[in-house]
Amino acid sequence: MIDIIEFLYTSDIVHRDIRPQNLMLDYHEEHIKLIDFDFAITYAGYELLTCYVEALVNGQYAAFYHYERTFDLKCALNIIIYMIDKNVQVQLRAIEQLPPSVGKISRSLELWKNIKQKNEIYSHLLHFDKQLD
Repeated sequence: MIDIIEFLYTSDIVHRDIRPQNLMLDYHEEHIKLIDFDFAITYAGYELLTCYVEALVNGQYAAFYHYERTFDLKCALNIIIYMIDKNVQVQLRAIEQLPPSVGKISRSLELWKNIKQKNEIYSHLLHFDKQLD
């Protein structure tokens, strides 16, 4: 999976939708393939990766969202942590079962913030990620 992220990074592409549903296992070649590039964007050099996004609250539009060049790496790290930590899986599934009015996004963000504080390896990888940007 990290090879995919490295390829995107060196090709000046931000996929913006890396999640388990967009990863396919090629049994014949024995490697993972990334699919669904509908949200992908390209950039040149250090230009700001700015996109208009629909806010998740009240259907209002946010002015812009700035994507860091290493956005996909953070998503990949989150997937890896999710895959190897059963406790994270249980907590995220519990959040997913909540009604929309409860604030699923804020609870998910709080969970990942707590994981960053408690998981030293994850924290170091995210710190290293900041150095790449």
